[in-house]
Amino acid sequence: MGDFIKNFNIENIYKFNKKISNLNFDTFYAPGNHEFDQENKIKLFKKYFGKTYYSYQNNKNLFIVLNPYLNNWSIKNEQLIFLKKQINEYKSDVRNIFLIFHPAIFFENYNIKIRPNSYYGYETNNFWTEIYPFLQNFKNNFYLISGDFGAYPNNKEFFCDKRENILFIGTGMGGGVNDNVLVFQNQNNELIFDVVFF
Repeated sequence: MGDFIKNFNIENIYKFNKKISNLNFDTFYAPGNHEFDQENKIKLFKKYFGKTYYSYQNNKNLFIVLNPYLNNWSIKNEQLIFLKKQINEYKSDVRNIFLIFHPAIFFENYNIKIRPNSYYGYETNNFWTEIYPFLQNFKNNFYLISGDFGAYPNNKEFFCDKRENILFIGTGMGGGVNDNVLVFQNQNNELIFDVVFF
């Protein structure tokens, strides 16, 4: 969910890839401000990690990785067409749909409870005016997960709120205090998750 390499350069990309080379599962990446705040970093991300927005399916779960930095925290143009197409195409085949992104694009309606770690590239975005109303048309379970939490000890390290079938989650690492990861599991055909603090 972004910011997976603090100083994003070729040397640290090689170090990162070496560290994860022994993992026994597939890995997928969303760009964060650390990977996407300069033109040379954008080129490196695309070269070593591929597309900046994409989707993949696993059993009854659809994962859509988004890149809000392309339009100042809004999902617009080709990316919006892609998002709508993926949901419309797979809505009958999957039970759970994950939207994964780095910046907390839903923060505006929660601005008393949460604040993003970084406002890099932020302008007024279209989440509450366009994306949220679109998601309300579907009966699937939606998990909207932002990875831009936890860099500062006095900031929220974890956030969770549910509105009907849409669960908003903020998680992250960086401050060394209450850093956390999410672990999702299927149990008796129900998707549950744990927040693991370390």
